[in-house]
Amino acid sequence: MSGHWSEFEAAMMRYQGIESRLEVQRPIAFLIATTRKFNLEAFCDSLLESLRGSRFIKLGQECLLHLYLASKKSVATTMPHRFQDLLTYTALSFDEKGTNNIGATRKRQIELAELACNQLENPILVVLDDDLTFETLTVMDGLPVKTYPFSYVHEVYLFAQNHPCDVALGGVTGAPPLPATSCMRTFLQDFLGTQSTSKNNEERWSDTDYYYDLSETRTCWQTWPTLSLNSDPRPVQRALNQMFHSGLSNRPLVYTANVTTPQPRIVRGGNTAVFNPEFLLKIDHPDLPRRGDSLWAILASEYGATILDFPYPLHHTRNADVNMTLMQKRPFRESLKKRMSDDLLGASMQRAMFDDCSLLPIYLGRLEHQLQLVKDCLLLLQQAKQFIDDGSENHGFWALSLNERISFCNEARKILDSLKLHLEEQINQVEVTSEKSTLMIKAMRYDARNAMEDGQ
Repeated sequence: MSGHWSEFEAAMMRYQGIESRLEVQRPIAFLIATTRKFNLEAFCDSLLESLRGSRFIKLGQECLLHLYLASKKSVATTMPHRFQDLLTYTALSFDEKGTNNIGATRKRQIELAELACNQLENPILVVLDDDLTFETLTVMDGLPVKTYPFSYVHEVYLFAQNHPCDVALGGVTGAPPLPATSCMRTFLQDFLGTQSTSKNNEERWSDTDYYYDLSETRTCWQTWPTLSLNSDPRPVQRALNQMFHSGLSNRPLVYTANVTTPQPRIVRGGNTAVFNPEFLLKIDHPDLPRRGDSLWAILASEYGATILDFPYPLHHTRNADVNMTLMQKRPFRESLKKRMSDDLLGASMQRAMFDDCSLLPIYLGRLEHQLQLVKDCLLLLQQAKQFIDDGSENHGFWALSLNERISFCNEARKILDSLKLHLEEQINQVEVTSEKSTLMIKAMRYDARNAMEDGQ
């Protein structure tokens, strides 16, 4: 299915039962906290379009949908009139310092959850990142296209009906929700490789983790033909952004319909449906900048929560490009190192908790793997220099001129050299960091156990 769900009889019949029983459905509260710019109208527009053809937007229908938003004061405090029949809106201030503190936003979302539970009767809580909308990227004629193959709201209700659980963890389409350092080798391989003339068929999307350098399950490492060679007024800046900031645009995540029974899951991101608020309200979100969501899911599952995969992703977009001048300065380089380090440590803690094993070898292995990937990238750039010296226009670089190729390689090499040095420093400190993180895991489990026992 590639069009809007309302255009297909099978989808209409699938949602018929929900449509006929809206008066007995639980209210849904969308919880969003952000310190960044938030486009309220774009969020509401995508929700409205996702519900086109349904009774949720029928005039006079009592609102089942509610948005609780904690944000900077610049976001509107009242809902635009054209959305007032769709959902209610509660706006609160959020003055947390920093532009992308995931741990802080999650804690603020818990406060929103408490407010929603006090104001609504038995709500379903949908905890969302601020950069998600209700479109989904699907493959059409071998190319990704944004559309609405399902209604997210209807699927939440159907999931609660057909797969009773405490929490359902959904995914995203579009930009992979990872630091760019987790896929920069794959980007560089595609960017520098000889461009294939093969068609963009659906087979390219079938491999697991086809964008992720650190994957333990990925099997295909072949170069992908580019999705587009559109002209760009700042092609070097765009390429550097894909490699070090926004992530690769050539391998976006896409939605594939899944008819299998949802399986248990602990990997959590910014698309979470909570049917039993008890676990969200009692178990603190780990105070980590990366992977704290998944650590929370592990803690909740250890103390009785039933957590399943929710196979209905939302669309994820990245921030605007970073100016090339800023990329050359120290703050950007330090932020890049921090995001990389935070993710490596968080992922290692996630694996150690899930497997109930020692953190040190997992963390050291991740650091060494990432270091090798940086070295691989430097080697690819060294090989690319030969293309430049030969004056070849037939090898990759996605339509960059020879001078632009030189500029890209020089800037990328500088950033990679700084990442290499940083990783070597982290490896030298691995034992101290592992010991502190192991103690943190024990403290989290202790706090979670006490919180759940106090509620009994």
